[in-house]
Amino acid sequence: MFSEDCYYKDFKIIRNRFRKFCYPELVERCFEYLHAPAPSKIEFLERRPWLILLFVKWLLLDDNYPNKGGKTATDDDLEALLQSVYELADKLRMPDEYDHSTLLLRGIAYQQFPYQFDFGYKHLSRQAILFSELPDNHLIKTQFKKLTGVGVKDFLELSWVLISRFISGSETHLPNGWFDSLKPEYGADTIDNYLKAISIEINEGRKLLCSADDGRRRSIEHYEPTPFASFPMLRVPGGYLITEVHILFRCIEHYVYDRLRQWDAEKFMAKFGGMFERYAEKALDYAGLSYSTEAQTKDALGDQGNQIDFIVHENGSNVFIDTKGVEMAYQGHVTHLTSFLKDKTKKSILKAIKQAHDVVRKLEENSGCRITKHDVNYLLVVTYKEFYLGSGRSYYEIVARDAMDEIYQKYDGLPVIPPENIYFITIDELDYACTMIKNDAISLSGIIDTAKYADAKSEIRKFNFTQHLQTVAGYNYMPPQYLKTEEDKILEKLKGLLRP
Repeated sequence: MFSEDCYYKDFKIIRNRFRKFCYPELVERCFEYLHAPAPSKIEFLERRPWLILLFVKWLLLDDNYPNKGGKTATDDDLEALLQSVYELADKLRMPDEYDHSTLLLRGIAYQQFPYQFDFGYKHLSRQAILFSELPDNHLIKTQFKKLTGVGVKDFLELSWVLISRFISGSETHLPNGWFDSLKPEYGADTIDNYLKAISIEINEGRKLLCSADDGRRRSIEHYEPTPFASFPMLRVPGGYLITEVHILFRCIEHYVYDRLRQWDAEKFMAKFGGMFERYAEKALDYAGLSYSTEAQTKDALGDQGNQIDFIVHENGSNVFIDTKGVEMAYQGHVTHLTSFLKDKTKKSILKAIKQAHDVVRKLEENSGCRITKHDVNYLLVVTYKEFYLGSGRSYYEIVARDAMDEIYQKYDGLPVIPPENIYFITIDELDYACTMIKNDAISLSGIIDTAKYADAKSEIRKFNFTQHLQTVAGYNYMPPQYLKTEEDKILEKLKGLLRP
C-alpha cells in the first residue's frame, strides 16, 4: 500500500548517496548524459529525461548544495544514482490506488509527452497572431515589455532565430555573440533582455526553486512537469547551456501566454478571453462554417441566463462551441482523486456544459427565432492547453457523474447534449479540425461522430482528440494556412536580416 512516509524514507537513502559527491559536477554530468547523441527517439526516451531533470532539481534544492568538497562521481556512480531514482517509482501509488487509471495516465502525459515532439512552429505563429498585432498601449503588450524588457513582436522573432540554432538536435550551447548580427535591427539591450528572459544562472535557479519549496520531497514530483520549463537555458561561461532541447521548445512555444499568466492570471485572462474567442472564430471562418456568435445568440434569444460563444449549424444539428483560454492547474496534473479533478474543472468544463444546456433550453422556448433548434446537439469546449479529459463520456464516467446528472435533471425533457457528444479539445485541435473541414469536405459534426463511434468501447478509446483527427485526416493532417502565412511572413523578414 502506498505511503508518503515510505516514499520519503527511500528518497532519503538516495539523498545520502548523492551527498557524497560534488553537486555542480553531478549537475554537469547529468546534462552531458542528457545531451549525448541517441540512436533513436525511443532510445532517448529510455533515458527518462524527466527523471534526470528531477534528480537535478533535488541536487539544487538540497541543503548541502554545492557540496564542493564532495567526491567526483564516476560514470558508474552517476548510473547507479539515476537507477535509484528510477527504482524509487516502486514506492509510488500503484494504478489501483488511483480513483481511476486515467488519472495516472494524465500525470504521465503531462510529464512525458513534452519530450516526444519536435518544435511546433504553429504554436509560435499562433502567438504572433494572438499578440503581435495588438495596439501598442494594450495591457498585454505593455506588461510583457515591463516583465521582460522585450516587445512581444521582437520576442517572437528572436525566438524563431534561436530555434534555428537547436532544431537539428545536435547543438547544446548558445555562444555569446551568436545574435550579434541582429543588433542593428533589435538593439543590444533587447537581445540581452531576451536571453535573460529564458535563461538563469544556476545559483539563481536554485534560489527560485527554494523559494517555492518546503524542503520535503513528495511522490507527486515523479509526475510533475519539470520546473526547468520556466528557464530552459543556463548561463555558463562563454554563453548558454540548454537544459534539454524539448523543454526549450515547449517554453518558447507558449512563452507569452505563460509569462503573463504567471504575472497575474486574473488580469491576463480578463483581456485574453475575448482574444482567444476571436482566434477561434478565425478558424471557423477558415473552414467556411455557418455559425451564430454569442452576440447574435443574445440578439435572438435575449441576454438572460448563460450564453455560449458559438453555435455551428450543419447537417440537422447544432454544434455548441465554448472557448476557455485556460490551462490545467499544477495540482490537476498530478492528482489521484477524481473529486479534486472535478473541483479543478468546475469553473471551465462544468461551466461550459451548463452554458450549452441553458442555450438549448432557450432555443426550445423560442422556437420561432432565426436560430434553428435541433434535437441533435454537440458541444466542443476549446481550451488553450491540453486538459487530457477526452470526451464528455469519459468525464461523466470518471470525474463528474453526479455534477452532470444534476445538469441533465435540471433540463429534463429537453434534447440534452449526451456525454458522448461532448469533447474537450485544444485550440490546436480546433485549428486542425477546421483545416480538415475546409480541405476534405467533412463536417464538424461528422468529425465528432467519428470520434464518438471510435470511443464507444472504453478498451479502445483514444487518449486525446488529436488521435481521432489524425485517423480521419491521414496524410492530410496539417495546420491551417493562416498559421503558415504568419510563419512565412516572419521568416521572410528574418531572411533579409540574416542574409550576408
